[in-house]
Parts: sequence; structure tokens; C-alpha cells
Amino acid sequence: MRKQMYKNLMIDIETLDTAPENKAVIVSVGMVKFNLLDEDTWETIESEPTRCGYWVLPIEPQLKAGRTIGPSTLLWWINQIRTGHPDAAEIFSPRAQHWDLESNEFRNVSHDLLLKLNEMDTFADDGGLYAWAKPAHFDLPKMESLFGTYKMTFPIPWYMYKCMAGVKAAAAVLEVPRPKFKTKGNVQHHALWDAKAQVLELQGWFHNMRR
Repeated sequence: MRKQMYKNLMIDIETLDTAPENKAVIVSVGMVKFNLLDEDTWETIESEPTRCGYWVLPIEPQLKAGRTIGPSTLLWWINQIRTGHPDAAEIFSPRAQHWDLESNEFRNVSHDLLLKLNEMDTFADDGGLYAWAKPAHFDLPKMESLFGTYKMTFPIPWYMYKCMAGVKAAAAVLEVPRPKFKTKGNVQHHALWDAKAQVLELQGWFHNMRR
């Protein structure tokens, strides 16, 4: 079977700061490869695991490197832990943060962060993908900044950035019907789940505009 070729990459991030500067600590990243004119479902995306990437990033080395945490955003995440949000439980687990419960110290945490950045670099560097986000001006510059913090180049250049807001604005002018699509669960702010939902929404806008 011929391997499907994808031209686009949806990226969603979760951070510990929402300030307009791009130095926020990034705690999770979801990526999904797709084509604009395909008509995916949640099931078709999940049926091809190589299309998706999900990374929980350690916090401690980002703080040491000067990245920021906003108090209100941190309190929001603490409340998500209390209410059982699945991404929050994973992000702040001792295992994900490499916190050794016996020694009360971080173990191999910087190595883990660099390893995950390299994995993201390999995943995203796939033959000239366009990078999409909702909105692009929040997620993508923060990803570029995170890579730059560790002297790495984000694999998708700025001129390949695309924003869902522009598509939605054009659809509103053309009075295009809002797309309908099904997702699994009802949890927002899970980086991979949000990325999948955004793929379905974007494809839906293009499908409706072509009618």
C-alpha cells in the first residue's frame, strides 16, 4: 500500500503562561499530519498512529533557562488536576517531570527535554509541511522560541505558518456554514486531542467552502 503523503501539520500546545511574550513554559505539545481537502474523522486519524505526536515536557529545565510561569495559568492547571483533567494528571506527575520520590531530586530531566525536542524536530521535518495552529500567533512563535532556548532551529520556517483564524474569517464573509464533526470525550486543553479536533474543524471549513 502506498504511504499517504501529508502537506500540513496541526500543532497545539499547552503552556504555564499566557503572556504575549513567547517565553512561556510549554508543558505539552500535540501534532497531527493531514491534508486540507481530505475528509478525516477522529477514527481515521487514530487509525494511523504515525500521523500523530504527543509530548509532555519537563518544567524544571525550562525555568532554569528563563522561561516563564504565570500565576493565574498555574492555578488554572492546579484546578484541572483537582477535577481530573487527563492531560494535567500526566503533565504534573513525578514520572513525567523526572522527580525521584526517594531522593527528592530531578533525574535526567534536561536530557529528557532535549530528547523530546529532537523527536519533535524529526516528526515535523517531513518535506515542507505547512504548520497550522489556532491561533498561529500564540502556538507557533512559542514553539520556535522553545527550540531557540536550546540553540535549536524549529523545523518549520515562519513563512510556512498558517492560521485557522484567517480561514474562519473568510468563511464568515462568504457565509459558509459552520462545519460539524465528532470528537471523543469532552476535554479541552489536551494538546493532542485539541490538535485532532482542529484538523477536523479546518477540513470541515474547506469542505463547506467548496460546496
